[in-house]
Amino acid sequence: MFEHRNKILIIATIGWGLVQATQFVLPPMLPNIIEDLSITVFQAGVAMTLLNIAYALGMYPGGKFSDQLTRVTLIVPGMVMTILGLIFIGVRPTYAAFLAGVIILGFGRSTFSIPTRARIADLFGEKKGRALGILFIGTELGGLIGAGLAFMVIVILMISWRFALVPLFIGLILVGIAYNSWSKEKYVIKKVSLDIGDTARRIFGNKRLFLLIMSYSMLWFATLSVLMFLPLYLQYAKGFSPELATIVFSFLFAVGIIIKPVAGEISDKFERPKVALGGLLLSVFAMIWLVIAPTPVYIMIAVIAFSIGYKAQPPVIESLMLDMIDDKNRGGDLGAAKTTATGIGALGPAYIGFVAEKFSYDIAFFGLVIVLGISAAIIAYVAYGKGHDN
Repeated sequence: MFEHRNKILIIATIGWGLVQATQFVLPPMLPNIIEDLSITVFQAGVAMTLLNIAYALGMYPGGKFSDQLTRVTLIVPGMVMTILGLIFIGVRPTYAAFLAGVIILGFGRSTFSIPTRARIADLFGEKKGRALGILFIGTELGGLIGAGLAFMVIVILMISWRFALVPLFIGLILVGIAYNSWSKEKYVIKKVSLDIGDTARRIFGNKRLFLLIMSYSMLWFATLSVLMFLPLYLQYAKGFSPELATIVFSFLFAVGIIIKPVAGEISDKFERPKVALGGLLLSVFAMIWLVIAPTPVYIMIAVIAFSIGYKAQPPVIESLMLDMIDDKNRGGDLGAAKTTATGIGALGPAYIGFVAEKFSYDIAFFGLVIVLGISAAIIAYVAYGKGHDN
């Protein structure tokens, strides 16, 4: 008999894929969006930063409320909010409406994200590393779906970029209905409390957990910079065609389908900090190579290597965080940790937009080498230094 928890894992993975696709469909279409809305590269970067700041800000309350209510009470409304964000982005052709849409989209994604992670951890216990690795395949599916829709609409059909949002709108409705039907949880509505002070003392008072959050923050700064601007970087700095840039962008996600569950499985068997460190070091060298690579083939290899390195991080680091968090505070504390990391990381796209506009894309991307190096140094301290024992 097919276990209930496996059914939830499958539908949650599909749902996470569609939720993530609402973000990843945008970067390949940024040249079209910039032209359509008559905005600058920096304004596009600000929009992508707001998308991720909203995502970050919603993580803690989403997780905390799911601890006090039920996971499904947050998960399905999160999908509904994401659908509303798509409507705002797609209906009105103004920069203000676009900003409003990405902010709603960000809050919808976070309201779905942390309760879903917590639900999977609830169901799979000691095997959560492997299960989270499978759930995080949804990110890769989302990237491939987003890149595929952008390619279809912009390159093949050559119609308005807004049409790429329609399949995501329909898919989220169907998955929301399916999750609601399969979930055995009840919806609970009651008074809730954020308890920010207690949560902050727990996560920032734990030295090892605090160091992990700081490392994760630096990783997300670099990762969100790449995810939001790689297609533009490849076109404007490396001379790629829009078609080739979108295909290379999809490499980031195709690699993750294999890497994430493998990394999660490995982290269940070996020391998680050391697994994370190996991936981060690979990302550092790959980023250097991406900037200096002389030909398209070498650039593609650099993108694949970067993807292998950073895609190993979420299931490993988040499993390590969950190891340090009490079960009763799982949603809220993980949400607070992710709010901090993603909130800092959300500044990355604005950084890229500003530096690329004032100087060059190569300088902007080379700066990410330093950021990734800091992340790796912190993880090395956790794995081998005094942080190993705290």
